[in-house]
Amino acid sequence: MKVGNHVMRLNPHITQTSPERKKYRVVGVAKDPSEAPQWIGKTEKYHWIVTIKYLETNELIDLFFDCYDQCHEKRKLKI
Repeated sequence: MKVGNHVMRLNPHITQTSPERKKYRVVGVAKDPSEAPQWIGKTEKYHWIVTIKYLETNELIDLFFDCYDQCHEKRKLKI
């Protein structure tokens, strides 16, 4: 998955560093129910919502990805 030029791994067991030098972990991955899947070639592709947690601030962010694994929206979650 790509957010701008940053490649994000979906492994929840590793700590990653954002381009802003913030440490984060992936805490959730789900299909986006508001978007229909698309057929690309002979493969059905889905839109995804990836939730990350910044470790220093415990802030949660939802990242919305299209069927080409490109991030098109970021949304801060309220706890």
